[in-house]
Amino acid sequence: MNDYGTYIAGDSLRFERLLSAPPERVWEFLTKSEYLVGWLGDGEIDAKVGGEVFLRSGGPVIRGTVLVSEPPSRLSYTWNVLMLGEETPMTIESTLHYEMTEEDGKTRLVLTQGPIESDYRGRAGAGWHAILDILGAHAAGEDAPDFMDVFQRVYPDYEMRAAQP
Repeated sequence: MNDYGTYIAGDSLRFERLLSAPPERVWEFLTKSEYLVGWLGDGEIDAKVGGEVFLRSGGPVIRGTVLVSEPPSRLSYTWNVLMLGEETPMTIESTLHYEMTEEDGKTRLVLTQGPIESDYRGRAGAGWHAILDILGAHAAGEDAPDFMDVFQRVYPDYEMRAAQP
C-alpha cells in the first residue's frame, strides 16, 4: 500500500491507509469534536443522516450534511469550503466518503473525495495526504507530523499527478 492518494474518475481522489487503531476508535476520531480538533479542525460532525457538519481550521470553514452514518464502518458527508461569514462556497460541493474495515486490530481506511475542481486537485491531494498522516499518528498515539512540512514535501507530486490525463 502506498500512502499517496490516487486520482480516480477524472475528478476525485482516493486514499487508502492502514491505521493502528480499531474501527471503533477511528470512528471517534472521525466524529467526536474532541478528536477532530487534533487532525481535521475545530467543530462538530453530527454523525447521523441529515446531521450538520461544521469545521474550521484557520481561514476557511467547512459546512456540510451527513449523507451516510453506519458506525463504525461508513461515513459520508457533503464538503463545502466557505470563508467565515460568507454563504457562497469557494469551490463546487464535493462529498467525502470514509470506509473502514478491521484488519488484525487495525483499521483499513479508504477516503474518497469528489468531485474536486481541476484548479484545486493538487492542493486537495497534498492536504489530505498531510491530514491523514496526522490522523494516523493520533490514532497510533504518536506525535503527529507538522501539516505544512508534509504538505510542502508532497505538493509537487500531487500537482504533477493532477496534471496527468
